[in-house]
Amino acid sequence: MNYVIDGYNLFFLMEEDPDPLDEKREEFVRMLNSALHRLGLSATAVFDGHLHVAADCPTTRQLSALEIVFPPEGLSADAFIVERVKGTNRKEREIIVTSDKTLSAKVRQLGAKTQTAQSFLQLLTHHKKRAHLEEEKMQTESFNHYKRLLRSFEQTLDEESSD
Repeated sequence: MNYVIDGYNLFFLMEEDPDPLDEKREEFVRMLNSALHRLGLSATAVFDGHLHVAADCPTTRQLSALEIVFPPEGLSADAFIVERVKGTNRKEREIIVTSDKTLSAKVRQLGAKTQTAQSFLQLLTHHKKRAHLEEEKMQTESFNHYKRLLRSFEQTLDEESSD
């Protein structure tokens, strides 16, 4: 599955005070990349407008699990996402993450799947909590294993010292 995220839609869901925008967006991008990487997922986040946007081609940057895209001049993030869906052969593998009802309707009509920004955040946090719980369980099991080994060694030492 290919996650394509309506960047500012997800960003503004999480960020109460977006100023300074560039700094907060970069912090958001790092956090999102880290969460995706940790879960073994990858995504493309499309943001409107940028200072260094090209006239004809999108500006892109690739991180470990996240591609950042700024559409070319005069093209909104929503229009870019629609174009991307139109241009892919396997539309059913595209999951567009947005809470924008108009964008959702357009891409679903083209054959893509959609997921709300809230639902995507829950997916990320659910996996994070699950991974944390599994790690805690492993630590508990390891601790219990070491306690059993310690008791066994102590018992062996007691038996040897009484001989």
